[in-house]
Amino acid sequence: MSYMNITGEIPEALSSLTELTLLDLSSNNLTATIPAWVWWHEKLEHLYLDNNTLTGELPRTVTAVNLIHIDLSINQLRGDIWLYDNNLFGELPPDLGKHSPINYIVIHNNNLSGTLPETLCANGKLDTIITSDNNFSGNLPANLGDCVIRQLPGEDMNNNFTGALPAVISPSIRRIDMGNNMFPGSIPTKAINLHVFTAGTTSWTASYEQSTVANGVAVASFHHWLRFPRSVRVCGYGAGGSALNLVSPQGDGGPPTNGLRVLMGRDQGPLVPLGPNGSQLAAGDRDTLVAIRKGWGNPSLLTSWDPASASDHCSWDGVTCSDATSGGGGRVVTELSLYDMNLNGTVPAAVCDLANLTRLDLSNNDLSGAFPAATLYRCSRLRFLNLAYNALDGALPRDIGNLSLAMEHLNLSWNSFSGTVPTAVAALPALRSLILDTNRFTGVYPAAEIGELVGLECLTLADNAFAPAPVPVAFARLTKLTYLWMSEINIIGEIPEAFSSLTELTLLDLSSNNLTGAIPAWVWRHEKLEYLYLYENNLTGELPRNVTTVNLIEIDLCINQLRGEMSEDFGNLKNLTSLSLCQNNLTGMIPASIGLLPKLSHILLADNNLFGELPPDLGKHSLIDNIRIANNNLSGSLPATLCANGNLNTIAAFNNNFSGNLPANLGDCVLLHNLMLANNRFSGDFPEKIWLLPKLETVTIQNNNFTGALPTTISPNMYQIEMGNNMFSGSIPRTAINLQVFRAENNQLDGELPADMSKLANLFELKVPGNRITGPIPASIKLLLNLKSLNLSGNQLTGAIA
Repeated sequence: MSYMNITGEIPEALSSLTELTLLDLSSNNLTATIPAWVWWHEKLEHLYLDNNTLTGELPRTVTAVNLIHIDLSINQLRGDIWLYDNNLFGELPPDLGKHSPINYIVIHNNNLSGTLPETLCANGKLDTIITSDNNFSGNLPANLGDCVIRQLPGEDMNNNFTGALPAVISPSIRRIDMGNNMFPGSIPTKAINLHVFTAGTTSWTASYEQSTVANGVAVASFHHWLRFPRSVRVCGYGAGGSALNLVSPQGDGGPPTNGLRVLMGRDQGPLVPLGPNGSQLAAGDRDTLVAIRKGWGNPSLLTSWDPASASDHCSWDGVTCSDATSGGGGRVVTELSLYDMNLNGTVPAAVCDLANLTRLDLSNNDLSGAFPAATLYRCSRLRFLNLAYNALDGALPRDIGNLSLAMEHLNLSWNSFSGTVPTAVAALPALRSLILDTNRFTGVYPAAEIGELVGLECLTLADNAFAPAPVPVAFARLTKLTYLWMSEINIIGEIPEAFSSLTELTLLDLSSNNLTGAIPAWVWRHEKLEYLYLYENNLTGELPRNVTTVNLIEIDLCINQLRGEMSEDFGNLKNLTSLSLCQNNLTGMIPASIGLLPKLSHILLADNNLFGELPPDLGKHSLIDNIRIANNNLSGSLPATLCANGNLNTIAAFNNNFSGNLPANLGDCVLLHNLMLANNRFSGDFPEKIWLLPKLETVTIQNNNFTGALPTTISPNMYQIEMGNNMFSGSIPRTAINLQVFRAENNQLDGELPADMSKLANLFELKVPGNRITGPIPASIKLLLNLKSLNLSGNQLTGAIA
């Protein structure tokens, strides 16, 4: 019953159709949620509800075990995908994740194959992928690196994935299970937040003893760019600030792992941390853990906390024990790492009955209510407290300084704390990390007091509605700071010269404030600075002539009022991966040395007054991914090297004076998603292979002098073509299944409109006036149910629109 203009909801009464094997209600106007009976239908094999306006959450429980094919694309569904333990086969939908923000994909134990779609994290919400025991193959999508994934791709064992892991793993990843695949290369050398790493039956070129995986839950505070590219940076440190040793799975007397579990080969049994001589466990801690679990209502993710099934409570999930330093020996609980355990309510009072507890991580849960002061003040040895990513609210207590004086790491970010930040937060003399970003704090924060925390290495105050105030000069005393994040907190005035004392900084983020004045010279000669984010301010002055900050990796100065020219010295920043200077008043040429940078991937220089030609070697020496240079006065041709390394995703060069032919090898740029070249003076045949690039979505090339013809079939991912005011010939494509916008006015298109318009069914705008199209208007045009705008004028068409 597809394409029948059906409106309303899917009836509950259809649950009586117990013999259904196929249900197809696609391409209608269905609304509301998918009824529960669909997901427990015993015989349903094929379900097609795509191209409607269905809403609601996807189900957590699916018992329709005979399902073979499901298509729910192009709706407004929310939630996660839980389709594990079925008999599904074939490939995942190519647009999965493109049209809705998916958090979880749980599809293990099926017969699915092919590669994982590049769109899985298109909306940046993906948290967990569990795809084990299928037949997936190929490389993992490169853009998974832009997700805040914590389980990657969760338990992706027993597939045929290939491609090497990078040396450094994202700090958001907590668990990697990747046994029985074909991953080559070495074990990552840095993964500061990794707790489980399983790689049985995988070929490695380095032994696990060579890796330094630093455990200790990193501080969960992130820097999110507001434009492409999105970047995630994290500030934190492991236990004691040093990497931990790994132990073999045989438990051969190596050092304890502080909670890190490393499984190599086929032995995937539990690792039980024991003392050097298998010392006894401290009496009482086991009963305390049971009381803690009971205090949280016996949550399902703490089922291992059961003495009946595992008498050794040091082997329970999230529990770490160490040898007691006093009181007659034995093993005592020193750490609880209970992040992402679906815990709710408040913190049970019994937590601090663990007298030796030094580390408590309750992040990424659903804890609510006020800061649990009465409970946590009793944890007299606590050095690490992470309550990030919860729903805690209200004002922080004025006596928060009554937390353990040993406290080194305090993370309260991503909650809903309000009111002013109490001065007592700075009464913890051992603090090395103070993370208060992304709350609802107001008023004046205690800058002078925080400035006395001379051991502080990481400070985040970002994304709070503090009263307007200058950057505190008092922070210049924090000479051990490596990470300073103060974006979106209503800063006014100039960047202090006194901050030149912060010689250990690797990240400085003062973005999205109201800063004025010039960028101080010390910024451009800082020896250790890696990440500089000053975008969205009112900074003025000229770009520097001398840049010696050679360790810079990312620069974002977009949306300011900076002037001057780009210095050739930018070409000395050999570690630079991203250069963002867009929306300023820059002039001059782009230095040729920029094209020689070996790691540069993102260039954002749009909306300036730059002129001249692009560096001739741009793209030759690095994996250029995005180049956005629109709205300048740039000229010449596009370098043939732009896609030399095959990594190019986006070219946005509209509103310039470029001319000449496009490089023919753009047709081989298989990762290209967006080609935006409107309003230039390009000429010559548009490379036909570009239209067939598998990932291409947007082509806007209007107002040039291109010639050539469109192929009969367009890339299946293409959704926007704007090519008006050129000299294209030939016919309108016959097949473009996802095309939504087609504007081709004032060209030389001829032939007839496609007789079968159903293969253009997603069009909502079709404008082709001023061409040479002939023949009758096909009756099938009525199949364009989404069409909102149609202009066929200035052609030689006959007949009426049915």
